[in-house]
Parts: sequence; structure tokens; C-alpha cells
Amino acid sequence: INASISSYITRQSLPFSLIMIDVDKFSEIIENFGKDEANKIIKNLALHILDVLPKRVEMARIGTDKFLIFMKSEYSKEEALALTRKILSIIIEPITIFGDNTINITASLSVCLYPNHGNTVKQLMESLDIAMYICKRNGGSQYLLYTEETGANETENLQYYKQIKKGIKNKEFTLYYQPIINCENKEFYGFEGLLRWNHPELGLLSPYKFISIMEQSGDIKWVGEWGLESLIKEYIEVKRQGFVSDFVCTMNLSPKQLSDPSLSIEFQKLIRKYRVSTASIVLEIEEFALFDKHDTIKKNIKDLKDLGFKIAVDGFGLDFNGIKRLEELQVDIVKLDKEYLDPETDATLKQQFINLLIDFASTRNITIIAECVEDSNALKSVRDLGINVVQGFNFSKPLSKEELEEYIKSNDWVAHI
Repeated sequence: INASISSYITRQSLPFSLIMIDVDKFSEIIENFGKDEANKIIKNLALHILDVLPKRVEMARIGTDKFLIFMKSEYSKEEALALTRKILSIIIEPITIFGDNTINITASLSVCLYPNHGNTVKQLMESLDIAMYICKRNGGSQYLLYTEETGANETENLQYYKQIKKGIKNKEFTLYYQPIINCENKEFYGFEGLLRWNHPELGLLSPYKFISIMEQSGDIKWVGEWGLESLIKEYIEVKRQGFVSDFVCTMNLSPKQLSDPSLSIEFQKLIRKYRVSTASIVLEIEEFALFDKHDTIKKNIKDLKDLGFKIAVDGFGLDFNGIKRLEELQVDIVKLDKEYLDPETDATLKQQFINLLIDFASTRNITIIAECVEDSNALKSVRDLGINVVQGFNFSKPLSKEELEEYIKSNDWVAHI
């Protein structure tokens, strides 16, 4: 179809419209029904769309789950948008599979106009991609007409989005591991898995550079499942080496991940696959997410807890009401916010709060961990407060898999206590 569009530009140079259709969450359809059946669903969908196309309007499949529609000059922008809306309404109708069974699917549609949004096929496809990216970011099952203003605001994000997709495919993402140390008994308490991107041009990137794009694009679901699997593999390897026997491994879950209805089901599959005890796996949840009223988040936390995972509150602040809220929840670990290390925070108030928190935690078998302990002075400060389980640069920066295993083997942390 690209050749047909290029030829039309060369011969006619008249205005025309392009519509891109991208099925939402097609990977989940493949997971649930297999590639062959998923392909049948796409072909079935294509037949429904072809039924409503006007004369001389071309459609081609341009990817596993994408179609491109070419509306020539006799059709106006208004007619292109009307067709887009009609296609969107058709797509959401149930599709019959396996005899009498049906499946509900959705799709995102983007629209662009020649020559307003590009003078070449490549430029027009880039405009469609930008509008499509916004549709996907906003949850899918919608359409959007590209505008120049949209392009100016979103081009950089789209490029990042494409690079992330490529990075996932090329296995550029990895976990680094930061040790957590029990200073009281001088033992290795565990490690936290931290997401990193080995960007081919920009080097090693922290999540602050890309996680919001992943949340918008839906790739955060992949992060959760891949991240837990990677964490489990490293836990098994450290356990196998035998230098430490009793330890935990932790990873962070964002509110976006917790909003995924299939989260606990997918995590359960991984636990069964590797036959690992959930009692050694800690899922860290931001304090505000733990008290979210969202039904899916509350259900996921309960289901994960029922599966045996330990739950940690990450970034727990200097908030007396927070302790009351903790009483309502089955929390195993509290990770303190770095404000506890701020010398400007009232020392008396801080000590009173910590004493109350320690008393509360001791009666409920809750572990308190101080994060961001970057040097010996910070370590002394948290230990003076009565906190002995510590994480931070004072003991180690985040380490690669090989570096972590060498760190554990050498007992390197003892010299820094």
C-alpha cells in the first residue's frame, strides 16, 4: 500500500486521508489463544472492516496487529473521520471464536491528511505514529486526528517510546541489585532489584528517565513480570551459591502495575514455574498507593498477600497518622523516607516518632529499613534512632548480577558497619 500511496502523490498530488488501526493489547490475545487463533481473530476483524469501506478505498495489513486505510481525494476530512468512528464502533462488537464463544477486543485509530501532515509516505506514517502513541497512552479504544501542535509536543516522547519497544525486543533492560544489611548482627539481610536500561547510545539509564513513558504505553506490565522473573532467578542463584542462606529480595511495584487486574495471576504463574517460596520475596509499594481506594489495587494487594508475598511500604514519611493507617494493613516491612536523615528535621519529633514506630513494629513482627544511607554519618544517625537494617551507598551502590554475587562472597559490608 505504501507504493500505491507514493504513486498517488507523484501522479495526482491531491489531498487524501490515511487511517491507521492498531489492535489494543494484542500480545494478551496471543497469550490467551495462541498465535494461530489470534491471527484468525485479526483476519475476522479485517473482514468486518472491509464490509464498511467505501468504493476505491484501499486497506492493507501492515503488521501483526495493524492496518492502514488509504482514502483518495474524493473523500473529505469529515468523511474520513466519519469512517474512523464507524470502524471503531465495529471493532468493539464481539467476535465469534471456537464455535459459539465470543471475544471482545478494542483498537486505537489515528488519522492524518496529505499534504497538511506530511509530503511523503514516511512523514505521513510518522504523523500517524504520533497520534497512535497518544491514543495508546490514554488507554486505547479511541481515535485521534494528528495536528501540528500534537506533533511538536509529542515527537520526542514517541521516539523514546519506539526506543523502549526496541530495547525490550533487544533485551537491553536489566536489573541491578542494591544490598540491604542488618547492622545489629552484621549479616546480609537481602537485596533490592532496581531496573536499568542499557541504552545503546545514552548508556546506563535509571527508571526516572523512562518509567513514565512505560506506564503510559502499557509496557509497565512487561516490567512487572520480567522484573519478578529476573529477581527470582537471581534469588535462586544466590541461594545456590550458599554464602548466605536466609535473605529476602525486593522489587518496587508502581500504582500503575497494581492497577492491572491480571497482576496477581501472572505473579502466581512465575512462582509456580520456579517453585520458589514467596516468603522471601518482598513487593514494595509506595505509601500513598497502599492506602488507595481503587478496588483493583486493594484486591491485588490482598491477593499478593494471600499468595505469601511480603509487602513493604516504601517511602514511609514522618506522619503519626501513617502509623494508624498501618494498623489496618498486613505490612511486613516499612522502608523509611530519606527525610529521617535530613538534619533540618526536628530531632526530638523525629525520635518520638521513631520510638512509636519501633514499638508498633515490634508487636507486629514488622521490619524497619532505612534507605538512602549514603555515608558513615548517615549510618550513625539512623542507628542512633534505633534502626539497624540499612540500605544505601555506605554499603554499596547498585551492583550487576556478577558484582552482587562477589559482594556477598566477600562479606564486604562488615568493614562499613
